[in-house]
Amino acid sequence: MQEITKDKYIEALNKVAGSEEGRIVLAALKVSCQWDTTYVASDDPVATHFHSARRGVYGSLRKDVRPEDLKAIEFDYSWAAPTKGERTKKVSKKR
Repeated sequence: MQEITKDKYIEALNKVAGSEEGRIVLAALKVSCQWDTTYVASDDPVATHFHSARRGVYGSLRKDVRPEDLKAIEFDYSWAAPTKGERTKKVSKKR
């Protein structure tokens, strides 16, 4: 079994973040974790905690990415709009 050290992890993460494919994956993870969204539900603290934890996944990765790669990931990539006929996730709001 190979041991993973913090230094090995950071080196591997930055190799991924420095490649085109890695930037696409990390940009998609940013969207999946809803990094750009703050969610607070006064009527449902469990939902608030869930969304905060999900954002924490991306947040824990991004702190170890080189600034120049992080800038590219967060500002040079965006999720494409769905094409005609492509299913999208429906968001419902509680009232």
